Order: sequence, then C-alpha cells, then structure tokens
Amino acid sequence: MVTRSSRLADYIVAAGLAVVALAISPIGIQLATGRANLTFRVNVISLTFVLVLIAVIAAILARGRLRRACFYAIAWVVPLALLAGIEAAALSVRLADRVTPLEDTSLLARKTPWPGHLYSDSSYYWDPGGVILYRPWQGAGISFNALGLRTAMPAPKAPGEWRIAVTGGSEVWGWRVLDADTIPAQLQDVLRRAGHANVTVYNFGIGGASMQMELALLKRFRETYAIDQDILPAALKTNPLRKVIAEADDYCRTAAIRCDFVLQPMLFTRKTRSGPEVGILTTLARVYPRIDVLTTGLFRDALAAGPTSRTYDFAHVYDQTSQPFFLDLIHTNEAGHRAAAEKLAPIVADGVR
Repeated sequence: MVTRSSRLADYIVAAGLAVVALAISPIGIQLATGRANLTFRVNVISLTFVLVLIAVIAAILARGRLRRACFYAIAWVVPLALLAGIEAAALSVRLADRVTPLEDTSLLARKTPWPGHLYSDSSYYWDPGGVILYRPWQGAGISFNALGLRTAMPAPKAPGEWRIAVTGGSEVWGWRVLDADTIPAQLQDVLRRAGHANVTVYNFGIGGASMQMELALLKRFRETYAIDQDILPAALKTNPLRKVIAEADDYCRTAAIRCDFVLQPMLFTRKTRSGPEVGILTTLARVYPRIDVLTTGLFRDALAAGPTSRTYDFAHVYDQTSQPFFLDLIHTNEAGHRAAAEKLAPIVADGVR
C-alpha cells in the first residue's frame, strides 16, 4: 500500500526534476544567458537531457504497468543522454576548436566575458531607411548610443575640429574587444598623440555590414555628426567591389567629404604567421580551399577600381612582426587594432585640416 507521505515525497522529487528540466531547456538557457538564439548543437543537447528528465518524472509519478513502460523509455533514452553528455563536455572544453580551430580568443589581452545578447538578432534592428543599427545598451566597457552606433553621441562641433568616421564590418566595429580597443578609438589616440588634437574619430562600424550598408550608414549620419572625412574598409567578401567603390566615391565627391578606401587584411594575406594563427590557417584551408586565390583576385580588382591616390592595400600590414594578431579569418586582437590604427594614422593625417 502506498502511503500518503511516500506519494508526497514522489511529488517533491518530481517537482524538483521539473525545475531542473526547465532550467536546462532551450528557454531556460536563453533566459539565463540573454541569448535569443541558440546553436543547433546546444538545442539538441538541451532537449535530450530534458527528454530524459521527463521520462524519469513520469516513472516517479506513474504506477503499475505505466511505470514499467516509463523505465523502458528511460533505458532507450539513456544512451542518447550519454552521447549528449559527451557532446556537452566536448563543447565546454571547445574540443572542436582544439582539433580544427577556426577561432582562438586566447590572444585577447582583455578577456572580458562578451555580453551574451550581442550574439543574437535581438541586439540590432533595421531602421526605416534600411540601415542596420544596434539597440541602445551599456555594459562594462561596451556601449551603444541612442542612435544605435558604438560611438559617442554627436555634439556641437568645436572651432577647427576635424571629424572622421570609420565605417566597416565587425573588425571596425570591434568584435570581442572593448570600446577603447576598437580601431576607431585607437586611431583617435594615435592621431592626438601625434599632435592632431583637433581630430575626433567616430566608430560607424556595424557587424556583418557590406560596403553598400556602410555607404548607407554614412549617408544616414554624415550631417548628424558633421563628418569631414571617412574611411571605408572595402570588405573583401562583398564582390563586386568595383561598382560599390565607384558609387561610394561618387557620393563622397557630391557630399564634399574626403573618402579613403582601405582593403581589410585577412589571415590568408599575412606572410608572417605564428602561434594559433598557424592552426587556424590549416583549418581554413580545408574548409575554404583556394580562398587565398579568391582573396588575391578581389584585392587586385579593388585596387584597380578604387581612386588611385585614396585606395590602400592593407593585406600585409602585419607582416613586419611575427606577433600573432588574428583570432580567426578576419578579426584581430587589441594589438592588431593598434597596429592597423598606426598604419591608418598617416593616411588620415594627410587629409586633416
């Protein structure tokens, strides 16, 4: 005979397991981490463990033949749970990155945890003008202003002030680095240390932006920020570059601002590679065979298309040192941003009034 106290214990245990199942479910993980979207691997692992817990809860609450059926169900799903556990362990120690690395963030000087919500689509939106902008947010060393940019809000222009906007994708925007370590922030520091105290540099970078998006963003905020000069990194994956660079150059002439076009360096274009870069390059060559040939062709096309005196090839900007900079195919660490800023400084200074 089942006593009331034993049934109460069953209910308590089942309720506890239900709480655990909710916590490790995709919804629970999203609420805990702030990420709106989870990867396929995480979803599969999560749902497998939830399924096991549901089977255990059913076995605790059921009686007679139904309980026996629940135990059979547990026997069937336990192997799946073991596989999910192995996969979760591999995921926690980043086993895939160790065997076939595509990214290595150990090169970052400041290993501040990256805000989880910045991985998700909920961190940005499309404004009515067709420009991608970020939702206002501020955290430890990372901030997005009320206009949706990762830069300071516009202010009245000081007499003699020269304003520069750096547009680009995630490398300019500052993937995994703090605001102070982004290329625009480093560029302003280099210029002011060189005596250009009248220069202000704004970060117009947007993660994943194509050059068409960069141009749209410049048009959207040029007057708001009273921009005098713009640096447009020609994103290599947005071929054909020839037409886009021509369109951007035409707009810059019409708007009476100086625009310089800089070809973004990639790990494949660097001659001196060391540390984690070697392993990442090996994996990239397997996953994206002959991408180096494609990259070289796009560089050549962009150089031929761009204004002769205002198009710059940064393919080998990091070749003067063996220090590792690249976290993956295109993103670099703080030292890489500083090196790029120092290379950009004389180009920008040539246009400062």
